[in-house]
Amino acid sequence: MTQMLQILLASDLTERSRCALVRAVQLKQATAAGLTLLHVAEPGLTGELAKSREEAATATLKAHLSDVSTGKLRRVLIKVAVGDPVAAIVAEAESRDADLVVLGQPGKHRIKELFAGTTAERVIRYSRRPVLVAKVTSDQPYQRVVIAFDRSEAAERALATALALAPRAEFHLVYASQSPKAGRGEEEAERMQIVLENAAKQVTRRSLYRHTRLTMKVRAGAPVHTITNALQAFDADLLAMGTHGRGRLQTALFGSVAQELLAASPCDVLLTRPQWRE
Repeated sequence: MTQMLQILLASDLTERSRCALVRAVQLKQATAAGLTLLHVAEPGLTGELAKSREEAATATLKAHLSDVSTGKLRRVLIKVAVGDPVAAIVAEAESRDADLVVLGQPGKHRIKELFAGTTAERVIRYSRRPVLVAKVTSDQPYQRVVIAFDRSEAAERALATALALAPRAEFHLVYASQSPKAGRGEEEAERMQIVLENAAKQVTRRSLYRHTRLTMKVRAGAPVHTITNALQAFDADLLAMGTHGRGRLQTALFGSVAQELLAASPCDVLLTRPQWRE
């Protein structure tokens, strides 16, 4: 049962981070979650210079928050840490028991290299917490959500988390079937449709948000092409997917399919790993 109680927004104080902040504030107001704004400053500074940088970063975060929110927000914490950004973000997410980490997308590079080696890619790779990469500036609730869905635990967690973020949205679950048996494509698709619908129903039954507007589509084709086509067809404003599942979207930690979809998606992307266990 997924519920948003704590949201962590990691900001590098750029315009991309303002985009993520707009989304984090919208989600905070929609879910009544606590919100932590984190900036990680460069290490090596000491004395007055370190103090001056911390004060400037805090002031910038406060100004950005004031710009994107109306009225006073309760349960908001602003924090400036020092050190490696990835380690600091992952540690803060654990310390706050964050239900969601919100990041802005990296700067523009060639599409293949867009996320490789960036702070966002490394946080997705190492964090146990769901990560939302905000790519579009919007303070409106998500309306149309595409779930890259298979029978993996990570995909089921992606659906449960997305339900908590956008309980009133339309949900479209898409399964990419790459290798139907010869002459049995339709039969195989129908069988898989039933299997996946049952899996989705199990998730929604456990959720606080019993969703009714949910469709399931089994489509033939490679995952990246199939999912990107679905995003366009549904005019989606959020893509959710697992990043460490077993199945058609298998991605070890953070594999090529997830990387390509993250780069190619025109909308925000939510990525989840399987629920961590002791």
